[in-house]
Amino acid sequence: MNVAKILVVDDEEAVREVIQAMLETKGYEVDVAGDAVEALADAKQKQYDLLITDICMPEIDGLELSRRLRESSPDIASILVTGYPTVDTAMAGVKTGVYDYIIKPVRKDKLCHSVASVIKRQQHVRFLEKMARDSQKEENDRGQFVNVLAHELYTSLTPMLTGAELMLERVKGEPNTVEDRLAKVMFGSAQMMRYRLDKLLLLARLEAGGFVLHLTRFDVLTIIKQAKARFDVVASEKGQRLELDIPDSPLPIKADRSCLEQVITNLLENALKFTPEGGKVLLEAKIVEGELLVSVQDSGATFTDEERQRLMQPFWRSEIDRQRIPGVRLGLALCQKLVEIQGGTIWVEGGKEGGNTFAFAVPVSATE
Repeated sequence: MNVAKILVVDDEEAVREVIQAMLETKGYEVDVAGDAVEALADAKQKQYDLLITDICMPEIDGLELSRRLRESSPDIASILVTGYPTVDTAMAGVKTGVYDYIIKPVRKDKLCHSVASVIKRQQHVRFLEKMARDSQKEENDRGQFVNVLAHELYTSLTPMLTGAELMLERVKGEPNTVEDRLAKVMFGSAQMMRYRLDKLLLLARLEAGGFVLHLTRFDVLTIIKQAKARFDVVASEKGQRLELDIPDSPLPIKADRSCLEQVITNLLENALKFTPEGGKVLLEAKIVEGELLVSVQDSGATFTDEERQRLMQPFWRSEIDRQRIPGVRLGLALCQKLVEIQGGTIWVEGGKEGGNTFAFAVPVSATE
């Protein structure tokens, strides 16, 4: 197995030498840098798996260094080290995709546990990506692995959610305290993990042929408006506009309601992630010749023709995706499966004014 390559950045020589010594005893390959400028130069010469950086440094701080390295090396993970911990810096680290937050003086057991966890997570992600690239012959093995992995993660997630909920209950009535803000971050992160695991398991069921449609009659505009209400909050935080182009009259359809909710939710989530601050996302819906047509247009960077051909593949990420959004991508692959199981089609094309348009069509009266 390849030895993990780690870059340690701290403007205190004694600190970086101690961290280097701790990690080298565990067999890691460790380089050190005295500031962010030196670290950025080192990263151009070598591909690192993990960045361990002090937050407070001259010229460029640790958060900005982490962000810049992710732009050039999307798979690199980050751990922040600080002697002056605050909730604000911890939350800023979470928002920029930082894996962990270590307080000085650095304890060897805490450091080594954190590093081992992030390296193990990277190995799992790379293994999943490798499996996704394997031949059709290994499809069943991958499905079985995904199910086992997801259930194992669910087992670990349950006490995390329970603990976070208990913390929220304990600090109820004490808004904006340190405990309140940390509990909300923990609970939000645990919920997001559960949401992603749900998608992973659903995709595995669809690929294994174990999914059963539950057809009902409903108005599609209802779930579209509900989705807009949820995502308006997300859009407003980034100064984005989420707009609808829908008819005044209902759009009745017989289909699996939960499937269409998943598809519309995933497409809106995807569009908002790729749209820059101040940009616009437009959702259009109509019925034409017995089919429901829904399209979601973002105003982000446009995918190439080659990327469009591969966007629906599980675990595959475009160059735009890798630069802006960490993690393994499942949403679009899930959308394709959920649309096709209802006899529909889904596609992506360049937007009329830049960006990308994701669209799908399903029969207004699906059959069992």
